[in-house]
Amino acid sequence: MTEKDLEQRRLDLTERELEASIELRKAELEVRRQELSRPPADGGSKAPWNTTSSLAIIGGVITLLTAILTSSIQGCHNTSQQRAEQQAQIVLERQKFQSALIQKSVERATDPREAAINLNFLWEAGLISDYDKVKDILVKIEQGDNAITLPSQKTFGGITGLDDRTKVQDTKVFPYSAVCQIRVTAKDGSQWISTGFLISPRIVLTSAFGLYLHERGGFAASVEVSPGRDGQLQPFGKVISSSFRVPQQWIDEENYDYCVGAIILPHAIDGAGILEIATPSDAELIGKTVTIPGYPGDKRSGEAWESVGRIVAASDVGFDHDLDTSGGMSGSPVIHDVGGHPYVAGIHVRSGLSPRAIRLDKNLAKFIQGWVAEGAGR
Repeated sequence: MTEKDLEQRRLDLTERELEASIELRKAELEVRRQELSRPPADGGSKAPWNTTSSLAIIGGVITLLTAILTSSIQGCHNTSQQRAEQQAQIVLERQKFQSALIQKSVERATDPREAAINLNFLWEAGLISDYDKVKDILVKIEQGDNAITLPSQKTFGGITGLDDRTKVQDTKVFPYSAVCQIRVTAKDGSQWISTGFLISPRIVLTSAFGLYLHERGGFAASVEVSPGRDGQLQPFGKVISSSFRVPQQWIDEENYDYCVGAIILPHAIDGAGILEIATPSDAELIGKTVTIPGYPGDKRSGEAWESVGRIVAASDVGFDHDLDTSGGMSGSPVIHDVGGHPYVAGIHVRSGLSPRAIRLDKNLAKFIQGWVAEGAGR
């Protein structure tokens, strides 16, 4: 047998392997499609991923996958240089293919939950290899905010018109050093992001729905707190805690007038500073310029961003503002400047068309005082 015969045999074997790979993947996807479209045997409700868009995506996958692998077969019969060029083209086509799948999985979804389910299916089926891209999109979809927004929308969360937020350049400088990114792991294993801020060396104040998740098993399993985080940099380290406090009104009624909670840290965080809480009157609030620093889910992971705007209306329990915010910034401090010193006037709890914060006086003051005393006594 000549060298040429060996090369031809190798090409033939490679071609058969690729053809078998095509047929196997098509068969796997077809079986999955049939399983998803079949009603449950016990007569119960359909699985959450049994949706029209999910089935349509699987059908599109079969066609696109066949085209990509067929081009691989054709490349087997080319010269070494041609095969190298073909391989580079295949990589490019695969990237385009995966980007198209991600886009379709979001565009064809009727709500954020379905989009997340579609993405998870594609990842688990091995049809998307760029895990970081999928994870970033899922984080954007599954925010610890009460207003979940699809990442493909031009208006994300509470962004109206141009996005006026600016990146915090030095998170080691107060008050940004006292602002924390919070990564929540719920009882059901789902992960969420939010923002909080230090009000004592061992107490982080944040929104209640990042600590007690009614549809995710109640109190979170654990949270990771990173003061002054800047991307991969954590200048004050990170602390894991599983000790939380929220008002009973939040647990029993999901009452947003009481949407505040505390993380009690196992040890003090030194050097980051603490933010003081103020109790301004309506006259001192309405029309005044405030800032909201936080960790938005629609920016690069771990980056702190800041919004500047005004308070437009106030009530006994909260106030509305016109600052650009998005999921992940829930629990951020609303800071106003008094004589050159930053004070916290409220805590941001809602993005969307009418962004809102709740005041930290009146109903909530007794809770906060108790949590601070509890942290100091440990």
